[in-house]
Amino acid sequence: MATMTARNELVASEKILTDNGELWVLSYFVQFFFNDDGDEYYGLRVEKSTPEGVLIESEETPGISECRDETFAVARAFAEGTVTPVTLIEMTDEWFSDHPAVLQAVSENS
Repeated sequence: MATMTARNELVASEKILTDNGELWVLSYFVQFFFNDDGDEYYGLRVEKSTPEGVLIESEETPGISECRDETFAVARAFAEGTVTPVTLIEMTDEWFSDHPAVLQAVSENS
């Protein structure tokens, strides 16, 4: 069963000033995936770039949920909490550990 990324949708973007005076832009995306059966599921992507748009680093957690609304809520919460590409995987694990009902709903629909 082949899987493809359908698209990335920007949820939030913010400028942050580091302790050493560097300015970065953090961008938070929801990724839309689909498989050959037409099933859709969602993931997260966080990018850190310069204000000029040069990508410094990025990370993604594909296929974390089959629930679109939940994935958007997670992305907004991560933007408010200033989750970075380096911390995305750990924070995603913590989020779903703290919200087991989401994991149960996803596994029941799988």
